[in-house]
Amino acid sequence: LSLVMVVMSVAGLNVALLEKTEFPREKVCGDGLTPRAVRQLVRMGVDTSEKAGWLQKMKRMDVEFPSFKYAVCGFFDAVARGDESRQMTIGAFLRGEPVKPKDTGTEGVTEKMDKSNAFRALRSLCQTIRALGYAGTVLLFDEGDRMVSIGSSRQEKIACDNLREVIDSCAGEKLPGALFVYAVPPRFVTDTAQKYPALAQRVGGAAHLFSRTNPLSTIISLEKLDLPGEELLRQIGMKLLAVYEAAYKHEFDKKRQARNIGLIAKEMSALLSDSHRRQFVKVLVNFLNEQRVAGERDYDQARVDEEIRRVDDELEGRGGPDGSSSGDEY
Repeated sequence: LSLVMVVMSVAGLNVALLEKTEFPREKVCGDGLTPRAVRQLVRMGVDTSEKAGWLQKMKRMDVEFPSFKYAVCGFFDAVARGDESRQMTIGAFLRGEPVKPKDTGTEGVTEKMDKSNAFRALRSLCQTIRALGYAGTVLLFDEGDRMVSIGSSRQEKIACDNLREVIDSCAGEKLPGALFVYAVPPRFVTDTAQKYPALAQRVGGAAHLFSRTNPLSTIISLEKLDLPGEELLRQIGMKLLAVYEAAYKHEFDKKRQARNIGLIAKEMSALLSDSHRRQFVKVLVNFLNEQRVAGERDYDQARVDEEIRRVDDELEGRGGPDGSSSGDEY
């Protein structure tokens, strides 16, 4: 409302703004401003320079990897100022790409990002997101293929120790507000994890799967959910549609897309492939991409079957090391 008041006032109107509460008042989202909001402040004539204190709160965030924190601050500042060169350089560092120290030193970034501190950077990402006022972070890991390819007991132990550390970190401030989803083949739960008591205690066993009657279980079997196959795909499709709309800032006709999703779900649920859920997502995203560019349409069974075959050919041979599907189930 205060922004509307300023715009109307600049336009020459007499404006009065009434506030029902006394200032200052606590407001969670008031401690963090998006780059778009900062650019608007600049247009309004507000001094957003570091000297004026805009970045000072961000630099006081409690993050364990200082260089990561300063890189985030520098990136926000670069976006607000429209400095694309700085955005590219700092963005490359935050993505873990090779960056020369001299290019980031002026940002306060004195450490490199590599495998030795990757987990530290991941923890710092979660801490930063929480410090900026967001609820938290969802971390999605697909370990199916890697678990199949682990060839030694030492590598297996390292992988299991890393997983146990992540689980423990989610319970405290190291990974605040983090939801960790770890995709593995069934035998990891039934065999591998059971070799390591500390991990087995945290993961549990295949006998106690997530369900409506057991909502606190840590193990979700995609083959043993409460929803039947077609309905599961339908619900996945509608949620994916919402994510797609938010990502591309594009609004679809919900009824039309519900019909398309229903048809794809019906055709995909009839397949016996272990990877039919992956194929469903790929087919749906392809159709959404197509409609975003060429306009919405109702798909018929022939077009859906054609796309399913095309995606099947595309994904064929991309499973485990022997060319078969890795059989991700948990």
